[in-house]
Amino acid sequence: MLAFVAWMGFVGVRMVQSIVRAADACPTALDYAAGYGLRLSDRDAVVSCEWQDVPRDPSATIMVRASSPAARTALIRRSGAHERVTTSDVRVNGAWTTRTHRPNLERSRQVFYAEDDYLRISYDPKIEGGLLLQVHVLQT
Repeated sequence: MLAFVAWMGFVGVRMVQSIVRAADACPTALDYAAGYGLRLSDRDAVVSCEWQDVPRDPSATIMVRASSPAARTALIRRSGAHERVTTSDVRVNGAWTTRTHRPNLERSRQVFYAEDDYLRISYDPKIEGGLLLQVHVLQT
């Protein structure tokens, strides 16, 4: 690894730093996600964490197991996440009507956004009954 670091220079050093930081991924990832609104309760179980320390674009991915569908909903609400819903006014047969677009109704994976889309909480109802949530935080 040292030869690679010497050959790649700064990029190699950055890689080594990321590998070292992977040992403490959960505390770093959870603190980062909490800064963007993630609010876990004592009943939510953290399954795994991943921390990517990329210059100007750090990100965290955290897998959380909720104890029930109600606990899942509570976690999403506590974190300030919401389903992305858009509305538009359209003219149909001369009359104006409002159309609502809800992408979660069109896909199996349910996705909720918070904090200007930096925090994303998603789950698939077909995987562990929808109780395994993926929390992804990416600052762009």
